Amino acid sequence: MAKKVIRKKIPVGVDEFVTSRSMIFKYLSDNFRAVVVATSVIGVLFISYIGWGTYSRQRDQKAADALSAAMKVYQAKIEPAGTTPDTFKSADDKYRAVINKFEDISKKYKRLDIGSIALLYAADAHYNLKEYDKSIELYSKLLTGEVKDTNLHGNINAYKLNPGILRDSAIYGIAHSYEQKGEIKKGIDSLLFLTSTKDTHLKEMGLSALGRLYEKSNDKAKALETYQKVISDFPESSNLSRIKEKVEGLKS
Repeated sequence: MAKKVIRKKIPVGVDEFVTSRSMIFKYLSDNFRAVVVATSVIGVLFISYIGWGTYSRQRDQKAADALSAAMKVYQAKIEPAGTTPDTFKSADDKYRAVINKFEDISKKYKRLDIGSIALLYAADAHYNLKEYDKSIELYSKLLTGEVKDTNLHGNINAYKLNPGILRDSAIYGIAHSYEQKGEIKKGIDSLLFLTSTKDTHLKEMGLSALGRLYEKSNDKAKALETYQKVISDFPESSNLSRIKEKVEGLKS
């Protein structure tokens, strides 16, 4: 049975773009075992059917074990007073320790979903280290299969990564990386791709984030239009009162 997604209201004053990005990565982090098991099972069933069952099971298990070990580092606690085998003195130390692990997994298992998940986390680690150009490069590679800086101006159908939480997380990551670089227009261009997502929860978060970036770029008309679309398309949103406050503020 699919796990029900619980919507949490974002308090007024909290940066909803940062929060939505954190929610995606927290979801993946908390549920990565289920994702790994699901992709491994699918791989085993398919390759067993064509006679490669033994090889597939061994490969998928190694990939799952490698990702599990990397995630243990990624989720390690921060203890400034001193490190233990399971802790780090700072978040930067932790991210630097795990980046190569994720990148190695993404290269070794690039044809598996596990490789894509690892690449997403490698990009996120670079983002957390404020290495925004590198995070954009890896998020872009996840989307297109190529290592390059991208403004995402191309045809969305050219993306090699299928629509879903991995693709949309990468787009969020690119948009937020551009924002941190002060390139708000590129962040907006990236988020526009999320307005076509079929996932209603991700679409709502994308529109809300897009409205906020329009505000930041002083395009009040676009911000108002975007927030009003959130209100009309998602009348049961738990964040409706906050969005309405923003609309009233832009109208005044």
